[in-house]
Amino acid sequence: MVGPRQHRLSRTLPFEALRGVRDAVAPQSLSAAPAAASIKEEVEPITSENARGELKQILPEGLEIPNEYLIRAFDLLEPDYYAFVVAYLSGDEYSRELVERFRALSDAPSDKVVNGPSSGLANSSNPIMTKEESNSSEVELGSVGYKFRKMFDAGWFDGKVIEIRPLAEGGKDRRVLYTDGDKEDLSLDDLQELAKLDPNYTAKKPRLSIKLKLNKSNSNVSNSSAGETKAIVDNGPKHNSAQPGIPKIPRSEQEYIKLLHQSELERDTQITQQLAQNILTKSAEVDNQVAKLPGMTRTRQMQLDRIAELIEKNKVVARELEESFQVATKMREEVRVALEKHTCSALGLTS
Repeated sequence: MVGPRQHRLSRTLPFEALRGVRDAVAPQSLSAAPAAASIKEEVEPITSENARGELKQILPEGLEIPNEYLIRAFDLLEPDYYAFVVAYLSGDEYSRELVERFRALSDAPSDKVVNGPSSGLANSSNPIMTKEESNSSEVELGSVGYKFRKMFDAGWFDGKVIEIRPLAEGGKDRRVLYTDGDKEDLSLDDLQELAKLDPNYTAKKPRLSIKLKLNKSNSNVSNSSAGETKAIVDNGPKHNSAQPGIPKIPRSEQEYIKLLHQSELERDTQITQQLAQNILTKSAEVDNQVAKLPGMTRTRQMQLDRIAELIEKNKVVARELEESFQVATKMREEVRVALEKHTCSALGLTS
């Protein structure tokens, strides 16, 4: 029978074991425990600028990522998106190549035409833009109905301005509603910063009517001031799709799977083309070697004429051999007859 004390000890044993594992993995946590709060404040946020030190901030000191875990990122049947992220942060070459390919595809003109400024939302699955969405894309920044995106720990979420409160404290007079139902108060400056961070946001160019009104209102101003006004209007806020502060990497598992399959298909195509090119090169070298053999430069008619000439020579040689054989046979018969006569005369025999 287990007593209360033994039962309490049995319940605390797993926690003691976990504590021992923690001390074995990160022994520096024991000495740094009193200053944990100060160390936490000194750690810089993870951005693309300090990408090299990201894993040093996330992983304990001395802990290495096993290769078996990184291989899971490139499994074509079940690719692991989080393993890909870790592989990219750890400096894996193939992960870097995938990210570079993703950036090239994102910056391609065809991709921008197909996706457009608002079709690449992470939480939007309908590629057809409705009339309401097209009207909302024309809403000015900060107005009611203006849609934007914001990055949270769980990913990108769509938001929409539903109310403007002029008397709000701290200047956060825009109340926004996210797709998951949460609400938040933001200022106009916050919305402008979010627009800069959103890679799919494209600032609207000033309409021609606005330029005409400005030119009409400033018709009495000097040429220099008119030029400055035009420069101010033309040099409005322009968005650069490649934000330097945010690395362009696949933000969802679906995007990564599509990118991985496209990259593998392209790599297979390149390997096949390279093998075909090698085969053609080797075949050309073989043809060159065969062409150097004797008689390979002759045509078919030349070969037939050569064969006929050789046949005729063979016939001539055959006739010469036949004549030589007949002469040899005749001479042998003469020698035999002469030998027979001399033998008979020597023996005193008469034929």
